[in-house]
Amino acid sequence: MYSIVEILEMEFNNPDEASGFYQQYIWAKGFAMRQGKKLKNKKGEIVWYTYLCNREGFRDKKWLEMQDRKREHKVVRRCRCLAEMRIKPKSDSGIWYVSRFVDDHNHDVLPANFVPYLPSYRKISDVNLAYMDSLRQVGISIPKIYESIAAQAGGFNLVPFTKRDMYNEIRRQRALRNGDVNAPLRFFERCARGDEKMFWRFEVGPDQHMCDLFWSDGRSQNDYKIFGDVLAFDATYGRNKYNLPIVVFSGVNHHNQTCVFATAMVSCESQASYV
Repeated sequence: MYSIVEILEMEFNNPDEASGFYQQYIWAKGFAMRQGKKLKNKKGEIVWYTYLCNREGFRDKKWLEMQDRKREHKVVRRCRCLAEMRIKPKSDSGIWYVSRFVDDHNHDVLPANFVPYLPSYRKISDVNLAYMDSLRQVGISIPKIYESIAAQAGGFNLVPFTKRDMYNEIRRQRALRNGDVNAPLRFFERCARGDEKMFWRFEVGPDQHMCDLFWSDGRSQNDYKIFGDVLAFDATYGRNKYNLPIVVFSGVNHHNQTCVFATAMVSCESQASYV
């Protein structure tokens, strides 16, 4: 481990090299880093970079006093920690040197075995992403996939990410594909290429968000023509992660088997939504 005097004597070829050094240093010390402010001169040239402890600063008071919050407060982790490393360029040589280094923390640092679980260090590799996607395509749940990855790694403590990271990655991928709303619409369009009777409709609310979605394929419509004399209407089938009721229209065929005529998702259980 380097002493403060040794670090203040260090020089780097570029800011990336300095950032890499500080990443190694803080890993050994047991905390995480985030980049601070960059100062520019009148010419627009950066004259210093600052690397901070991720618990530097504090949460703005207005976010803690909001009265119309829709979610619970996240845990407040910032505690105005003063630890930092600042680098500056040495004249026109292109060399950067450490001009300021503070290693005092007003919070406990982590033991080495817990450092990989800090948010800035957790990462899903491309191999694990491909493995996760392939298993999801055959209907395996995220918890089961996580258990499988842990078994291959030799234990949960050797997996460099959490289940929450996997769920976040799925949401990120959906956002890159234009979001969750477009996914079912594209799915219905693909189904319609092989099923000319495929039918779907949706309603858009005042805030331009999808609020009601109804769909029925050709087979369901044919079943309805034959067995639709009795129609069961079940609005308590279940709720998905968007907290929207899934409404199932079903009946019974001549073999006393349940057949689904149509399905819908509604934003609110009002008369207008059901109509």
